Amino acid sequence: MRFPEFSGEWKSIKLGDVLKLKGGYAFKSEKFQDSGVPVVRISNLPQNSYSVDLSDCVYYECGNYQNYTVKNGDLLIAMSGATTGKTAIYRYDYPAYLNQRVGLFAPKELVHNQFLYPIVESKTFISQLGSKLVAGAQPNISSQDIETIAVGLPSKEEQIKIAHLFELLNQKIETQSKIIEEQETLLKSLADSLISSQVANMALNDCVVARSSAMK
Repeated sequence: MRFPEFSGEWKSIKLGDVLKLKGGYAFKSEKFQDSGVPVVRISNLPQNSYSVDLSDCVYYECGNYQNYTVKNGDLLIAMSGATTGKTAIYRYDYPAYLNQRVGLFAPKELVHNQFLYPIVESKTFISQLGSKLVAGAQPNISSQDIETIAVGLPSKEEQIKIAHLFELLNQKIETQSKIIEEQETLLKSLADSLISSQVANMALNDCVVARSSAMK
């Protein structure tokens, strides 16, 4: 499936030809704090969202970590653990630090930054990623492994159009997911309220019956 205004074969490339996968820094956990610069860890790449979630993040003091800085629009990937291969986009207007075992896709001029997400969501990328996973105590993958993955690359103009379509679709998905989550919360609240009121009524009725029996 193609946009009608585009034609011709996509160029076959390896990801390392058009980007660098940057690894994170081993920030010391004993120096994590409640304020400062947020640190993006693997746990901040949620399974049910394509966006980084900092609602439960840790922070680090501001320092000379420019090589490990995450900015708005950066695509990240989990490189070890049960969620190895999980990707998410950093959507915050302020910078963060990149923790170890989280990778950052740093594209070169040939690839549009927002086109990276369609790439990592493709079956081509996912199947090759799975074949490269190193199984040990926990799955993990290296930057070099990811950079050797082969994909197809269209023109820059087509990349931008595809990226825009994916962005619109993902925004709709996230909106619907939030609506579903809110409805599920409401449903649970109603269930708890109904059950609690019925239990209270049953207890009150039992009390009345017991009192009536005692008065006979």
